[in-house]
Amino acid sequence: MRWRSALTSAWLGGWAALVVAAASCGTQLSIAADPADGSGDGNVVVGAEGGSVADGAVSSGCDGGLATDPANCGACGHSCGTSACVDGLCEPAKVQLASGAAFQDGAHVAVHGATGIMTDGLAFQGGGLAGYVYRFDPTATPPAAQAVVTAQYNASLAAAGASQGYWTHTADTELSDQANSNVVPGAGNRFIALAASPSGQVIAARIDTGIDPQEIRIYDAPLVLRKGFYVSAPAKGRGVAFVGEDSVLVAVNGGIDRCSFAGAAVCVPVAASPPSALHVAVSGSDIFFNNVPGELRRGSLAGPLATTVLMSDVLNARAVAAEPMGAYVLDDNGIRTTRYGAPLVLVKPGAGKIFDFALAPPWLYFITPTGLYRIHI
Repeated sequence: MRWRSALTSAWLGGWAALVVAAASCGTQLSIAADPADGSGDGNVVVGAEGGSVADGAVSSGCDGGLATDPANCGACGHSCGTSACVDGLCEPAKVQLASGAAFQDGAHVAVHGATGIMTDGLAFQGGGLAGYVYRFDPTATPPAAQAVVTAQYNASLAAAGASQGYWTHTADTELSDQANSNVVPGAGNRFIALAASPSGQVIAARIDTGIDPQEIRIYDAPLVLRKGFYVSAPAKGRGVAFVGEDSVLVAVNGGIDRCSFAGAAVCVPVAASPPSALHVAVSGSDIFFNNVPGELRRGSLAGPLATTVLMSDVLNARAVAAEPMGAYVLDDNGIRTTRYGAPLVLVKPGAGKIFDFALAPPWLYFITPTGLYRIHI
């Protein structure tokens, strides 16, 4: 197709906008120095109505319909891999589990390399102890989950290390590794978040002491306590995420703190949010978190403290994750991402609640009452 273009340049508040009118079919293309991918890198981004948005690339839109095209499902460039695209959503594939497996609130999933770990959140079934912890290999095609621990009371939070999984149980008062060695934080205290370092050799646990402050514990694999320190945080703050091997981000009242534990533990604020941050994720130099007002925000590890709102309608968020192409949030709307510019729904709640999700690009895993599923992102 030959395009005849008219170019107009204007400056608005320091930002450049370039408008390209395609006379052949009346489609209008826009170029903005504030890219729609939210990277803030200043690279030119070009997109068409219904088209994809990518740094430095020009798109004239999708050849097929966004509702059914598996190469452009819901948004241009969103591939379903080998799955079908139905109503703008990639068809999920179910991970094979033992017959009769069930899940409820408290079920979690975590992935690190070839280690996947999943809990079912169950306490009692058939009058006796229930609860299973499963392990799966995210690199397998298709993956199949095998139970590694049975009759685990209230198996809940999960973290995946380099070679084994970690989870909480007994109403989140005990922490176990795959060898099933237990760590008890103390009467009345509960684990409220787990995270693994990039190497998978260091585990961070956040503990609700019942009062302000909360405790952060750092364990070397397999659960050898290295250091413990306290952070001032509201009861709702749950997030903890690694930055490298010797510091963590912690969601606190007012935003995000970065706590280094290479020597004496030192925490400094790196991102601001009114009034309380809840869950947190990091990718490269970007911080992503949700807060009490119902926003998903992005900040920078390098500062300044000011943050950008990416979504303003986050309702009852249960998890936040990030990878180099964008952020992901699980809330009452389902699982959404900023990977393709404007927020895109990847998974809708449907008939059952989505309990948790984990990223393992190019896959996203999520748990519903009927099991563990994955979709291509």
